[in-house]
Amino acid sequence: MSSSTSPSTHLRVACVQLNPVLGNVEANIAKARSLTASLKPGQVDLVCFPEMTFTGYVFTSPSAIEPFLSPASLSPTTAFCRSLAERLDCFVAAGFPEKGDDGKAYNAAVLVDCNGIRHVYRKSFLYETDENWAEEGPGFQTIDLPAPLGSTTIGICMDINPKGFVAPFDAYELANYVLSSGASTLILLCAWLDSAPDDAHTSWSQDTVRYWAARLRPLWDREDGGPVNVVVCNRTGVEEGVTFVGSSTVMRLSPGEIDVVGLLKRTVEGVLALDVPI
Repeated sequence: MSSSTSPSTHLRVACVQLNPVLGNVEANIAKARSLTASLKPGQVDLVCFPEMTFTGYVFTSPSAIEPFLSPASLSPTTAFCRSLAERLDCFVAAGFPEKGDDGKAYNAAVLVDCNGIRHVYRKSFLYETDENWAEEGPGFQTIDLPAPLGSTTIGICMDINPKGFVAPFDAYELANYVLSSGASTLILLCAWLDSAPDDAHTSWSQDTVRYWAARLRPLWDREDGGPVNVVVCNRTGVEEGVTFVGSSTVMRLSPGEIDVVGLLKRTVEGVLALDVPI
């Protein structure tokens, strides 16, 4: 794959920010295909899509989400990501609503390469919208991937927050897990709300990006260790009266340093493609 032939000093990532239409899976996949059409084989090591990227996010009951639940192996999200991974020779990560082997519903993320599914992660910390239909996953996990990704942790949106918004802020659950696991890459797939939609005249949400960095403090407020590359892939748009903040961001966090390598505007649909030093 491209991950074995990319420059050893950089991770080449493409972060896809889009505004899906709730429940219109085929149209959302078509939009994603169009947005990624300009990416060339061998250009990227990793492509990321947001949380529940092709179904939309705001489902209010188990019955509302039921038509869109499927095992990872049968999910339209997985099928599209596999086709993209095959075309680009890279890894692809995307969020989707999963029907587990246990019959339970999960807010999940699938990671694929050109050979198929490499990992399925289930959201550990549920937001109030998730609680309408989803079960908690078993906890954070790290998987070993070829360079330049290396040891990689996948999280989903609320996972970066204090659990239930009641845990101490300085527990830093996800960041401390990443640090203790030795991961060099953190992928965070989001449907992050805009806490100040009336402030949309700003091109990107400084408060949101600063908050993400603050929640990852253990990864930069340390004295030693290698860098951790963080890909925060968020959606944009308005769904069922809920506004999403966009502002997808790629950061390189190392001892004493926060390097924002690139970001997207809060309302744009597009691809952030860049090389991140490792």
